[in-house]
Amino acid sequence: MLAVLDELHARGRTIVLITHELEVARRAARIVWVRDGEILRDEQNELNAEVAA
Repeated sequence: MLAVLDELHARGRTIVLITHELEVARRAARIVWVRDGEILRDEQNELNAEVAA
């Protein structure tokens, strides 16, 4: 499933994925940390920052 999301993103689609799995989140160019409806952090994922450009 993640490969399908990667392909859609490569075609220019924006993907919003909610997960509790850090391994999945690390695939993203941007990670927004949320707890109880409050944004705790909004950060670029340095490992995948070039994906967001």
